[in-house]
Amino acid sequence: MTLANLGRIAMAALIGPITNNFSWEIALLSFAIMIAAAWFLLQFLNINKQVEGVVKLEKKEADAQVLAMAAN
Repeated sequence: MTLANLGRIAMAALIGPITNNFSWEIALLSFAIMIAAAWFLLQFLNINKQVEGVVKLEKKEADAQVLAMAAN
């Protein structure tokens, strides 16, 4: 992911067009709404479950590498 795409993901890329068409007050309010929406969505992510899945995948890959090295 490039740094330019990071702004698009965080919806920060919308600030320019919003400020071109609306006042700064509306732009700041819309940015605050975007942050609130992102915070709301983060409440539904089960980060611990995601981390456990990554750990399982890493362990599976490490075991596969050990087996491959033992076979050689």
